[in-house]
Order: sequence, then C-alpha cells, then structure tokens
Amino acid sequence: MTAYPHDRYGLIRRDAALRRGISDSCRANDVKAGQLISLIPGVNVEPSADFDGHDGAQKLHRLKAIAVATSEIARPLPLSHASAAAMLGLPLLKPDLARVHVTTGLPEGGSVGTVRHLHPAPLDRSRATTSPRGNETVQR
Repeated sequence: MTAYPHDRYGLIRRDAALRRGISDSCRANDVKAGQLISLIPGVNVEPSADFDGHDGAQKLHRLKAIAVATSEIARPLPLSHASAAAMLGLPLLKPDLARVHVTTGLPEGGSVGTVRHLHPAPLDRSRATTSPRGNETVQR
C-alpha cells in the first residue's frame, strides 16, 4: 500500500498527498480497493478494526467531524448534535452519523447536504467549548 502522509488527527488530506506525489487516481483506487476510507471529499483515513461496531462507528464519525471542522474554507461552524457528542466522546444510543451536524448561528436557512447537516439556531458562545482533541468548537 502507498505510504500516505497523515495530519495530527491521522487524516490523509488531498493537498498533502499531492505534495508527496500521490495522485488523486491513486487515492481513488485505494478507496475502491478498501485500503482507504473516504470521509469527505479530499479527506481519507486508513481502515482500522477500531471502526468496527457501534463504538467504532462513533470513532469514525468523530474523524469525519474533525475533517469537516478543519476543512471549512469560509468561516468554521461549531459542531453540534450527535457530532458534538461524538467529538466529546459521549456515548450515544442511536446517533445520526450519516452527516456531520453543525450550527449556523442564523435564525433560519438550514440545509441537509451529502456531508453536512446545517442547523439554523442562534449560537451562545458562553456554551461553546473546545474539544479535548484539538481546536474544534462544539456547541453544548
């Protein structure tokens, strides 16, 4: 398997792979072969037994949430709902892990995309916290 560069979270980012001379087609082939997991466009992770089962799915979602939170080009949005709970390591019974949940701070205009669920709600910065793993902001 290709030796991919990892960031401090263990994520493989497209720009770092390209700088190392690893093409997009190489990464795509490794995803098809099951040697990489695609979290969001441009961000992958290597498969692991740590991602098996209910707890593993939450670990994988935590990485997906980190990928979204650290890949925001415009203004970063705080993680919320099941994504905030996963980031904080809180156990969840039946979490919605299909998308990363973020809160916009706006009174209306949320949306559901393939990667993110944007929740319209005011943000109370006094209730925001930084995750124990880094600088991702989560809304409590």
